[in-house]
Amino acid sequence: MALGALIGAYQEDESGGLRALLPLAGQTLIEYQARCLAALGAAPLLVLVERVPVALNEAFERLRGEGIAVVAVSDGAEAASRFEAGTDVILLADGIAPDMADVARLGDGDDAWGGEGAMILTVPDDEGHAAFERIDANNRWAGLARMPAGLVGATAAMIGDWDLQSTLLLIQSPQTEVLGITVVTGDQWLNAEVAHTLRMLELIGRTDIPVFRGAEYPLVRRKEETELWEQMYGSVTWLG
Repeated sequence: MALGALIGAYQEDESGGLRALLPLAGQTLIEYQARCLAALGAAPLLVLVERVPVALNEAFERLRGEGIAVVAVSDGAEAASRFEAGTDVILLADGIAPDMADVARLGDGDDAWGGEGAMILTVPDDEGHAAFERIDANNRWAGLARMPAGLVGATAAMIGDWDLQSTLLLIQSPQTEVLGITVVTGDQWLNAEVAHTLRMLELIGRTDIPVFRGAEYPLVRRKEETELWEQMYGSVTWLG
């Protein structure tokens, strides 16, 4: 089966730079991540990033000089469009330096991880792993997962932005029971958010999951006030 990869590279460190550019053994973190995934034959290698600063572009050029083609994508929908039908995608979280043995197990489709197309590496939900993202009552995501590209596209159709990896994990995790999805106005107004959520559930065959409408308006600013502010000062990037 064809194998692609999606690397998160949008979070900043304490100095305001991208975590993907942190130094690691004489290279940047993003270069280490890309080389690990390229060793499996994963292609395309997509990097989910809002902006491409000079240092990140230089890292991309070094990788391309080694024959490793990396492509920057700005959101989940663009990422989904880059993967061919039938491809499995390895997700690598922002800021994670994976063990190559774990990466290789994902590439091989090790059944111990839950079977092909549904593999998620977890760590215990304890104090020692507090920096990792919790995915259920007992586990946190270790930063590596593998799933079908079709699910990337279906999820991107719902959220369209930076919650892509987290949402994919919750839907795919065999350790998580999704009892329902609540939707509030965020990057889009409530009706659009609800419609996208319902469509996503149709695409992945999970119409059994109920969807609940939440708050339509922010607690401190009404829709009309936001629109007036935009007319006076310009577009608001984040409406959530």
